[in-house]
Amino acid sequence: MMKRRAGTIPDETWKKHKGDIVSLYQSSTLESVMQLMSERHGFHASKNQYTRMFKKWGIRRYSNVRDWRKIDRCIRKRRSKGKASNLILYGNPISQDKLEKEIARNVSFTDRMFDTKDDDDDVSIPDGVTIFTPPATMVFPPHNRIIRIDNLPWYLFNQEFQSQIILRKALSDSTSFMTGRGLDNLAHSIHDPRLASLETFHAQQDLVPSSIFTTASGLDNISPDLGNMFDPLPDVWLSWVNASPNSMPIDPENPTSLTGLLQKVIAGYFGTSLKSIYKTYIVEDNRVGPYTALNLDTHSNPTAYQLFSLLIFLVTNNLSNMGSVQRIYEWAKSNSCIWILTEILKSKSTTINVFATKLFPVTVRVSDGEMVRNLVSRNVDIDTPIESPWPGKYFRTALSLAVGQRNMEMIKVLLALGATPTVLEIDSAEVKAIRASLWSPENIEILRLLLNHGANPECLVLDKPRGYPLIKAASEGGLEAVSLLFGAGADVNLSNRELGGTALQASVVGGHVQVVRALLKAEANVNKVYIDDSVLIDSTRAAFFRYFHEFQTPIQLAASENHTEIALLLLQSGALINFCPVLAIGLGWIDRQFAFWEKGSSIAHETLPFAFAIQYAAQNNNLLLVHQLLDAGAMVDSRIGIEHGDTPLQIAARLGNVELVSLLLAYGADVNAAPSKYNGRTAIQAAAESGSIEIIQMLINAGANIHASPGWRGGRTVLQAALEKGHINAARCLRLAGADINAKPASSHGLTALQAAVSFGDIEIVKELLSYGAEVSAPAEPEKGLTALQAAVRHKNIELLSLLLEAGADVNALPSKFYNMTALQCAASNNWLEGVQLLLDYDANVSILPPYARETTVYSALGWAICHGNCDMMALLFDHGADPNDLAMNRKDEHPTAFLYALRCLDSYEILDLFVKRGADIDKYWGSQSALDLAIQAPTNVEVVRMMLNLISQTTNNPCDNRIRKSLKWISDDDFLPDIELIQLLLEAGADINAKNPDDETTILQNFASYGSPEHVEFLLQNGAEVNTPATKMMGTPLQAAIKREEIEIANLLLEHGADVNAAPAEEYGVTALQAAAIRGYLPLALELLERGADVTAEASPVGGRTAIDGAAEHGYLDMLQLLLNAYGDREGLGSVCDQAASSAKKEGHVAIAVWLRGYAASRSTSFYSANEGLLVL
Repeated sequence: MMKRRAGTIPDETWKKHKGDIVSLYQSSTLESVMQLMSERHGFHASKNQYTRMFKKWGIRRYSNVRDWRKIDRCIRKRRSKGKASNLILYGNPISQDKLEKEIARNVSFTDRMFDTKDDDDDVSIPDGVTIFTPPATMVFPPHNRIIRIDNLPWYLFNQEFQSQIILRKALSDSTSFMTGRGLDNLAHSIHDPRLASLETFHAQQDLVPSSIFTTASGLDNISPDLGNMFDPLPDVWLSWVNASPNSMPIDPENPTSLTGLLQKVIAGYFGTSLKSIYKTYIVEDNRVGPYTALNLDTHSNPTAYQLFSLLIFLVTNNLSNMGSVQRIYEWAKSNSCIWILTEILKSKSTTINVFATKLFPVTVRVSDGEMVRNLVSRNVDIDTPIESPWPGKYFRTALSLAVGQRNMEMIKVLLALGATPTVLEIDSAEVKAIRASLWSPENIEILRLLLNHGANPECLVLDKPRGYPLIKAASEGGLEAVSLLFGAGADVNLSNRELGGTALQASVVGGHVQVVRALLKAEANVNKVYIDDSVLIDSTRAAFFRYFHEFQTPIQLAASENHTEIALLLLQSGALINFCPVLAIGLGWIDRQFAFWEKGSSIAHETLPFAFAIQYAAQNNNLLLVHQLLDAGAMVDSRIGIEHGDTPLQIAARLGNVELVSLLLAYGADVNAAPSKYNGRTAIQAAAESGSIEIIQMLINAGANIHASPGWRGGRTVLQAALEKGHINAARCLRLAGADINAKPASSHGLTALQAAVSFGDIEIVKELLSYGAEVSAPAEPEKGLTALQAAVRHKNIELLSLLLEAGADVNALPSKFYNMTALQCAASNNWLEGVQLLLDYDANVSILPPYARETTVYSALGWAICHGNCDMMALLFDHGADPNDLAMNRKDEHPTAFLYALRCLDSYEILDLFVKRGADIDKYWGSQSALDLAIQAPTNVEVVRMMLNLISQTTNNPCDNRIRKSLKWISDDDFLPDIELIQLLLEAGADINAKNPDDETTILQNFASYGSPEHVEFLLQNGAEVNTPATKMMGTPLQAAIKREEIEIANLLLEHGADVNAAPAEEYGVTALQAAAIRGYLPLALELLERGADVTAEASPVGGRTAIDGAAEHGYLDMLQLLLNAYGDREGLGSVCDQAASSAKKEGHVAIAVWLRGYAASRSTSFYSANEGLLVL
């Protein structure tokens, strides 16, 4: 089949993708660009189309010597006329620093000497090159500081290791060594141009500390045949032909490259390709560049050493997650090249000390016992923190990790090596479908092994309170684990609030009968609960009641959870059935718990927060247990105090359980006991709610009062209760018995009978009630009530709404405080146009606001229409008298007009034009924001802003109108990038590009530096944006903001425009530029900043700040730390600086770095250096 030709692609589509295409083309082949654009953006173009467009754009990747000669001549000619020059090369701005380097590299003194053209001759500028005069604000400060970079740990490790291999190989053959041929051949195999010949090697030997070539190196025992680790890896190693556990995963973008996995890692952290990682690590330094330019990429076969060298860099600088490292390690192990790591680990350099500690958890995860022993033998601490599930609190150890994997062999290895027998809770817990908990029968041997090695049975789990193991095992029903822990000395009656009380309470809640028996046999206290002084002190706090198992006795818990067998066991063991421990805390605290519970409960089906055992048994319809409890002496009318919770009879009536009601009546239950304070019902009200006519009749026969008043909050009379649930037959029965159809509702959250019926929504029931004389316009209960009309609107039932309006319902009745909406506002909030039309036909007030000011949704009818963007509803409301200048909401301290609210919410030109035509006042303000400000701040439609500008020009004679001048301050790109057309429009209208937002004092450049694109930032700078806008309370300078948000391209752009590298940071959580680079791990950028004069000693921001050195230590960036310490030099206070940084590193688990830092200052003061100068040998 013929290959389909690429179709014509509009210029706008090319323009949309231009930035991505140009960026990719600078570091990738055209074929790669085509593939990536297709995969990432669905953009399909042919090679010829790309080539034509590159030519049109003037884009080339490479310039030749001839081009640079022309560029140099042009710049010299301009300089002779007093003109400065900026250069754009193939679409990319070139910094002055890079420009000078490229000219020096490509144009020799001889070239200039033999340039015979006169200065007056025209100089042709190559295609794709633009030379222009920079704006006044653009400054390229020269690099005026030299920062030492030849002792960065990773570089030194590579230097040491390669040199030692060359030396050992040469020494293995004295003849070759004497002639130099053996050394030369091996140097060539390393692909290091600096070592291309023996003469070159000796010539540059001054760059390598001479001590490297002594026999005292840490590599004394290195194998003499290691040269092959510098050969390309065998093709078979590079083929990911399967997805077995010991193979690298298939990478769809790089299916044949071993380095594909690392490619992704590096792209995420450095924003660059794998090919350029070594170059960017040391920037472009001719002294050390060759050591690091190993040119790993997806198109070349890397050597084994290159792969592992890169791995070491990522690991020691905390730039790779351990999952990726583990997959590489598994691949290496399956391909029999772990020996390379073994040899590398013989080095005593700081890099390898850190690497060994970081590698330790990986070897545990892959169960490589031999490597674990190797690492421990080179002084990796067996209990070293390896990772923290809860940062800054408890760290995982290797043993905890092995327990989490349920790896018995590795557990044995670690315990034999002296690991402390403790684990974290996360590693003891069950993970469904993956592993059972440590307390399960499947893992009993692991628990036994830990206990046999001295684990404390009460403190085995490090990050949980004392007693956790036994309580947790009991809660899971782990009978064998419980027995083991008993045998090791665990206290059966230890209790802890966090854990839900005692082991007995936990086992009861779980329904584990055999564990309960074992605990009772071990003399567990059958009535013990957890209540101490902290509960009493904290008695003002309201909290969700399900967290209070520890406050209830085992018999209460058994009844609550409906565990009948356990409840009977507890009764036999002396459980107190009329004991409710929470009464000791106080009724005030109990009242708050019931109030909290009532807000979200459907009372008939929710367990009470606190109750006696008999109440819980009734709640569970457990007739047997209720009977047993009554026979054992339980109080038949049990409840907390006199008003909290239903009595057993009220509970049974709610549930409609005829047998249970009959039993309780037989034991003398009070048929007219008062309803509970919260959503309570008398017995007959409860029966009405359940709809059980049989129980209603039983209760009436027993003397129940059908006229009883409703409970205080959420109570109902008998008719209200029946009608709210739609039980019309029960309601008829009660009405015939004399119940009042217009009885008053509850004081709080109450409803009349008609309001309750309308809330249910059955129109036939409503009609019947109206025929009996139910009051149609009864007001809503003030706190949380509803009028009948408001209740009908919530159903969006036009027939029901019409029935009530025809019956005379008050269309403008005021709402309760909770609902806070008139019927019209409610209809608009539901976006119900038909209902709004009907209510307007009955003269609903279109302009009224909700009566209660709030911080949430409190809109007028027009405000709601704006919320929904319903143009038809807006027009309808305007036709019935709504005014675009009426207030749209009754929010506390905010009272915008409907027009201003529409400007903020909508970006529809047509809708906003409707408001203008209806007389919207554009001179109104919402707080400090004008109508123009709101139009700009909203999801902006440029045409809407243009309309606003035109309206302003028609109403003012002031060409420098303040609204326009300060308009740019409202542009924010947190959620979207505004079109440059909008910014240009405002600038042309007279906007001040440096205007500050009054809310946070930031400028548009500060915001765009944080979230924008280089294109937007460049545009702002070219139009006069102040590059050094000072930091505010929460926002840094543009440069600080860019680095903090990892916008490195923007940061470089700002530096080229003269950004101050030492500007003061924001007051709260602020960073200097260097501190931000250190915290983010951008080593090349940090070097750039230091060379530009950045202060490594700058103090941290007062709130939440870090010094540069502390930030790098906290994040585990080893090479960054050395770079910063190089910049710090031998200044006073180095010891305290290193100690503080070490504490930061240790807190985050970077133990080896902390050790190095603590020894660093001492090594400087004694001038004791190892072969790796600048690095302490541990």
